Amino acid sequence: MRRWLVIIAALAVAASLRPVPRPRRAMPDAPPGVSLAATALGGFNGVAASYVWLYASRREEAGQPFELVRAARWVSALQPNLGSLYDFQAWNLATNVADTFGSPPERWPWVEAGLNLLYDEGLARRGDDPRLPGALASLLLGRVCGGQDDAAEYFRQAFAARWTPIVGPPPTRWPAVAGLERWRMEARSCAEIDSRFGPLDWRTGWAHALYWARRGALASPSRRQSRPLWSWQIEALRGACLDGRIITAPGQGVFVTVPMPELAVKVEALYDEALARLPRDQGLRAGRQAWRDEAALMLVAYGLSSDESAAERTVAALTDGDAGMAQSVADSYALRALLCGRLGDAAAARGLTGMAQRVARSAGLDWSAVQRRAGEALGR
Repeated sequence: MRRWLVIIAALAVAASLRPVPRPRRAMPDAPPGVSLAATALGGFNGVAASYVWLYASRREEAGQPFELVRAARWVSALQPNLGSLYDFQAWNLATNVADTFGSPPERWPWVEAGLNLLYDEGLARRGDDPRLPGALASLLLGRVCGGQDDAAEYFRQAFAARWTPIVGPPPTRWPAVAGLERWRMEARSCAEIDSRFGPLDWRTGWAHALYWARRGALASPSRRQSRPLWSWQIEALRGACLDGRIITAPGQGVFVTVPMPELAVKVEALYDEALARLPRDQGLRAGRQAWRDEAALMLVAYGLSSDESAAERTVAALTDGDAGMAQSVADSYALRALLCGRLGDAAAARGLTGMAQRVARSAGLDWSAVQRRAGEALGR
């Protein structure tokens, strides 16, 4: 009975959708029941798509969540003109399905499946829809760049491993980069972004999120629709500035990320551009001030600012008066500084050491103890 209620409801929804022709051999690997439903319903592809999701949901309940990946592609074939469909399906795979698994290596294939659905299905069929670049930017920021747990770090490493063979370490030579067409990226646009806002490390999710958010923003005809795309551009470039350069030993896949303080002026330029397009947006203006507060510690430690009081305010905001939090932040900066020193990047080591020292001094921590803990952690 419940199945028929779902199908009847789907019929009502489908009546409001303009049927689109089903591409020939759209679902060559679909099970017989799914193919029969799609064929029998003819042009009413919205109904067929509902049947596909019903089929996939039952497979998921039976312990076969991998069917959702194939179902997402079948639904995309049935409803290629429904742009928001790809956004939802990609988010579902990369978030809801991924988080049902335990270890990061088990979860990453589902995050990657969500990204690939947007690359392979959404952009291939609806490349002119600005919602799709925005969906990619949002997914990259939320799942590849965001988070502080072990899964987040694993996702960053896995994404970098995917892109290192294509773009390599900076400086990347544009447009003489082979393989971008597989991911629907334009070398000329990458070069323009890199020239204007970089140099960026294109092995990181930050650079890719900036690319897709900017592509969507410049293609969007509506100020209201472009608003989040400008915010995502800024979030991506801020992230690249604070933690967007990869340092690794030759032949090693595991890496440490470090700040790129030279990008701070580029973040300001991007705020200028966004506010020129959205001059009444108070959220952007408030965000700009928050960014200046957030970047102060890094800029002072790297010798790009002399405003020590602003750096103190940044430390206070980072630690919120919690001594344990202050110790964790100082230890993290100190450990990364030691790693950078061993990997031969003296400038990053000095900058991160300066950040660790200022946090320790502001919180009244014993600097020698911070150094000792970092050395012990690196020796393990």
